[in-house]
Amino acid sequence: MIDLSRIFFPNARRRMENLQNDSDLKLVHYTSASAGLSILQHKQLWMRNVLCMNDYSEVNYPYQLFKNFFHSESLLRKRFHDAFQIAGEDYDFFFMKHMDELAGFNRFQLFVTCFSEHSVKNDANGKLSMWRGYGKNGGVAFVLNKEIFCSDFSALEPIYTTPVEYLNEEGFRNKIQEFIISVESSKSELEEAIQSGKLNKNILEGWISEVLIYALISIKHPGFSEEKEWRVICPYQNQKIHGAYKDVNGIPQIIKLIPLTTNEKSDTEGFSICEILDHILIGPTPYAYAEKQAFMQLLTDYGVANAAEKVVISDIPYRA
Repeated sequence: MIDLSRIFFPNARRRMENLQNDSDLKLVHYTSASAGLSILQHKQLWMRNVLCMNDYSEVNYPYQLFKNFFHSESLLRKRFHDAFQIAGEDYDFFFMKHMDELAGFNRFQLFVTCFSEHSVKNDANGKLSMWRGYGKNGGVAFVLNKEIFCSDFSALEPIYTTPVEYLNEEGFRNKIQEFIISVESSKSELEEAIQSGKLNKNILEGWISEVLIYALISIKHPGFSEEKEWRVICPYQNQKIHGAYKDVNGIPQIIKLIPLTTNEKSDTEGFSICEILDHILIGPTPYAYAEKQAFMQLLTDYGVANAAEKVVISDIPYRA
């Protein structure tokens, strides 16, 4: 069977392999202390509509990059066009048509929760920039074992993990070129699969749709690059991830709820807190020890082994 993810997601595949193989890296979720407590108490991790994220140019910024590229007359644009003339079909046209569709109502149908790359050097303190952004009045960071992000967890499909790329115009063109090279080098393989019946037009168009969805959801302005963000993405129609209506900072909105469980292993009830949690960082706050005691006791109640060692106070001398 042809490996379409290798062809259409060369950068994401490389980033995911690096995450898997780098023993220094984990993923971390920064949030306020009150939100962190709510996550554990209610055993739910919120996924918010992409248009409610802290970057107000979400979707619009990468859409504009694509729009500028598709309406340019550069040699790279022509090369893209030629690469997607596959087995007598003009898939370049489908790219442009589907991009405009996604920029409309469909962009409201995507929900995400965000994580940041976390290295060993961040274990004691976390990142000051993230505390300032997500824990101004006292924050916590859930440092998570990365294996669950890298594995196929079918119980809650469709739910996906993708890295974020921080691109200006030049960086975007470089990624487009990498994408084109991947398709060019596999074009004969794609055409052979189509001719043999192993691949049909609908499947190929589905993968092109995925490319655009992932790109629109995972390309951000380079000003956010210090976040080193990864995203878990859920489409609205995923019936396994239940929705809810919430008032968030005065804004009524629909959210999606990733279920967590106190079971020893992740299962159909959700992701196991005992399995995925490496440790909790308490951010800079005058109430660090009170917060540590509360989180430590909660983990103990949930049966997390060595709960006292899994709650760490950041010693950054920062006054919010």
